Parts: sequence; C-alpha cells; structure tokens
Amino acid sequence: MDPEKTLADLRELSQAIVNEHDNPADDLGSLSMDQYITIAGLASDLAESVQAIDAWLSRGGFLPKLWTRES
Repeated sequence: MDPEKTLADLRELSQAIVNEHDNPADDLGSLSMDQYITIAGLASDLAESVQAIDAWLSRGGFLPKLWTRES
C-alpha cells in the first residue's frame, strides 16, 4: 500500500462526493437516482481507502508526507 497514493485517493474521492452532492438534479435540491448510485460507489471506494490507510498505520507504517510536520 502506498500511503501517498492512498491519501491522494482519499482527497479525490471525498471531493468527488462533495461535488456530486452539491450539484442537485433539480431546483428543489434533490439528487437523481444516478447521483445516489455515483455517490454510493464513491463512498465504497472511499471506505476501502480509509481501511487501507488505517491498516497501514496500525501495522506501524509511516504517515503520508503531507500529514507530517516537515511538509
């Protein structure tokens, strides 16, 4: 597991969920079924990335560079 790539994935997936949610399908602010399906897929990928980085860190892996004070 590459913590740098996983962090990039976490950031990209979370932003994609926010973007999808912030663009409702109608004037009432409702999301379409396609948007819900897209969000569900993104959320599943996000959860897998969270589990991967948690497992990495729990086994003593190093933090991604952007999460360290030196960056």
